Amino acid sequence: MNNLLKGCIVSLLFTILVLGSDHLITKEFSVFNSGLFFLFTLYVTLFFRPYQLIYLLLILFGAIHYLFFSYFQRSVTSTDIYLFFTHTEETFESFYSLYPLFILAFSLTILALLFLWKLKKITIESYALKVWIKYPILLLLAVFSLNSSMGMQFVDAVSKLSFEKPKRLIIKESPLYPRREANFNIVLLLGESMKYNAYVESKLKAQNFFYKKIYSGATNTDVAIPLLLNTKTNTLELSHKNETNLFRLAKKNYFTNTFVSVQSEKSLKYIKPYLQTEHIDYYKSHTTEEQKPNFDLLLLNTLRKTDFSKNNFIVFQQIGQHSPYMYFKAEPSQDPAENYNRSVDYSFRLYEQIHKELIAIQKPFIFIYVSDHGEFTGENGRYGHNSFDSVIYEVPMFITSNIDLPKAYKGIRSQHHLSQFITYLLGYKKQLELSKEKSIVNGTMLSREDGFISIE
Repeated sequence: MNNLLKGCIVSLLFTILVLGSDHLITKEFSVFNSGLFFLFTLYVTLFFRPYQLIYLLLILFGAIHYLFFSYFQRSVTSTDIYLFFTHTEETFESFYSLYPLFILAFSLTILALLFLWKLKKITIESYALKVWIKYPILLLLAVFSLNSSMGMQFVDAVSKLSFEKPKRLIIKESPLYPRREANFNIVLLLGESMKYNAYVESKLKAQNFFYKKIYSGATNTDVAIPLLLNTKTNTLELSHKNETNLFRLAKKNYFTNTFVSVQSEKSLKYIKPYLQTEHIDYYKSHTTEEQKPNFDLLLLNTLRKTDFSKNNFIVFQQIGQHSPYMYFKAEPSQDPAENYNRSVDYSFRLYEQIHKELIAIQKPFIFIYVSDHGEFTGENGRYGHNSFDSVIYEVPMFITSNIDLPKAYKGIRSQHHLSQFITYLLGYKKQLELSKEKSIVNGTMLSREDGFISIE
């Protein structure tokens, strides 16, 4: 068979295989992009001796993108790749538990690898071309075809990776000082991945608490929690010494500070620098071995050991609805959405217990709950968070107390408002005033390179 014809047939078959697999994953197809991909693979096949190696790379890059798309139902970005390398353990934990989602991706990858193995028997003589022409043309074709297949899209995302440290806004903050005394205990419970949906609302209605849906400060934990605990809306204003840090403020007004997380120290890697632990009297994060079998109910141990003869500012962080939604005392099912709801049930057991403990202590208290962000659990085939969707940035909040609170607290509509409310409780405002600016939802990066949105 003519060498040119053989190269055209091989390239065409590879194009059909790859783009056909892409279509099965994304349900999308473009004739124009198909043509660009065919031209790229044809050039590689005819002018590069190890063309199978480039085929292999395209298959592997495509396979990674298939796995990502199967979970999130969207294309990968450079931010997603960065988050993978900084949260590898969490990524694989979700991957192992939700493996049925990835069966099609694995099957298509195996099929492509088998095709590549068959190509070993087909010899195609590469055409000679001067180096100064050969590689510029390759680069040009690659650039034009970056959106032509999922493998090429992954290459495009990698090319946009940035590991630069965020450029901080240098803002001189004046120290804050208490304006009134406080004589009560504040318990702030930080939820994990609880969205505001009908099921959660039904659980909230069953409690005799003030509750509402509010906006998160960001689409993931590592950004939302530092913003909340430092009373900020712009990640670039975050520092390790913010004067508006809630633990710093509490300590200045003679509160005893506690921070206990059911998540591991590794999970707190990006949060801890913004806690200002030098102002925290008792700090603890639970290892994965300590978490079982009680998970979030472990927080009750700390609550029961607290000296309530003093004023306390207690911040608890749940593992809650963290993927893979298996942090409850029961055998998980095969349905991720069912497991998610069961983890919600388990969380509400915790809330009920904390409330009972606080009432039994017979000391003035304010108990506040807010989730860090929401979570897709199968809606339209989507899972996870890290995206600007209302499912992610609309979160539940509830507040209950045995003391009178200013009516203005019912106007809280964002996590930033909530941190302003806590600043008031800590004694730094004579009256509660909530900012009137638009609510800001940041993305997943402290550098803000993946943007933010503002909501009226």
